[in-house]
Amino acid sequence: MSIEALDWAFKLNRDDMTSTMKLVLLVLADFAGDEDEAYPRQTTISARSMLTREAVNKNLKKLEDIGIIESTGRTHPTGATRSSVYKLMIDSPRRKDARDTDKSVNEDHPHGVNDNHRGENDNHTRSEAGSHRGENGDHTFNHPKEEPPKEPPTKNRRTAPWPTDFRKQFWNLYPKKPGDSRKAAWLKLEKVEREDEVEFTDLMTGLRYYAERMNAEIKQDPTRVKYIAAASVWINQARWETERPPVKRTSVNEWAGVNGRRATAI
Repeated sequence: MSIEALDWAFKLNRDDMTSTMKLVLLVLADFAGDEDEAYPRQTTISARSMLTREAVNKNLKKLEDIGIIESTGRTHPTGATRSSVYKLMIDSPRRKDARDTDKSVNEDHPHGVNDNHRGENDNHTRSEAGSHRGENGDHTFNHPKEEPPKEPPTKNRRTAPWPTDFRKQFWNLYPKKPGDSRKAAWLKLEKVEREDEVEFTDLMTGLRYYAERMNAEIKQDPTRVKYIAAASVWINQARWETERPPVKRTSVNEWAGVNGRRATAI
């Protein structure tokens, strides 16, 4: 999540933008990274905004038409469609100003601070060393006893505390994809935990449905292992929100048996 992107989206006020367009933009900003790019699926945007899939698609097109976002389609190597990448067109003079300020300081005073005070520092160093040398013949310094570090204040969480082994639990359950990066997945997972907006049980429930579905598909066709999403991508796109338990299908024999019993009862 980019704080700058969210701040920009909240403050953006244009006559050609409706409240629904702004709602969709806020969802994109919530998923945006440091490069101001987001790639949630439209079903995820629909779930977050409580809009229909058609409304999401329509308002994404409007945002792109007025130049607030740029959309780039993506496909899997197999040709299957992936979620698009949405570039937030943030005009941020703050970034430029910060770079110019840093540059001017470095160019105007590359050594000024150190040179101006070098003599003063050297004098203090010699003076302090001489003072301590006179007091302590072994040239050692008497430091005050350090106090133990204070415990950081406990933050009140909005969600239930995650278990200490949440990384291990997630990785052990996630479907195994050759070459997948555990480190990248853990970094994304730690970010979700810090943001304190998702219950760990909800995330793991969605992951369990996803793992069961993918493992069942791979059991039938091992080549489908390539369709397992990278764990970091699965987390970044909040896919636990869209995973649902598999629908139990009633076989022909079961259906006939149930209806036969009903007919006998009648």
